[in-house]
Amino acid sequence: MFGDYSRDLLRSGIIDLKAGDCESARRYLDRGLYMSSDHDVIAEAWFWLSQITDNPVEKRKALENCLSNDLQHARARRTLAILDGKLKPDEIVDPDHLPPLPERLQQTDAQRFMCPKCGGRMTFSPDGGSLVCEYCAGHQSINTFQAGVREKDFIVAMATRRGHGNPLIEQVIHCQGCGAEYILPPNQLSAPCVYCGSPHVVNL
Repeated sequence: MFGDYSRDLLRSGIIDLKAGDCESARRYLDRGLYMSSDHDVIAEAWFWLSQITDNPVEKRKALENCLSNDLQHARARRTLAILDGKLKPDEIVDPDHLPPLPERLQQTDAQRFMCPKCGGRMTFSPDGGSLVCEYCAGHQSINTFQAGVREKDFIVAMATRRGHGNPLIEQVIHCQGCGAEYILPPNQLSAPCVYCGSPHVVNL
């Protein structure tokens, strides 16, 4: 019963805040915090309390209290990133105006790997970083290392256009072994031919 009542208080506080009645919203949200033991309700109440005040210290405290109850609260993390200067409000993407998806396939240039010693078919090794010949067991490395990759906050990055790649067209690979064509997803760089098993790697 108390759980439903605290959710009703939270809902009333959000409604009043959106209507511009900050004092009434604060009373509802404070009461909801007092009555609730649900971490989701508490996190939401703290987040909306952070939207009432313009004081950076109070706003930060409310956001940190929100995150202490729900570490994955995306809106709180995004607002805190704006407060810290890591994210600019004008960089946030509008989910209602996303770029259109491509309507056609893209012909892709892929390289087929054959054993330089015996000309036999090579397959991917378990580590994914090299090829091994099925006949003479010869090895050939594939350099897939990308320099300059830095770890970023997922929530902050996904709120901006920089966190999203442009829509990619599915890749059509023409097998140099059997002549068949098969399709790879946009972000996949290598795969064996589905017909003859020849390994192919997309040329970037």
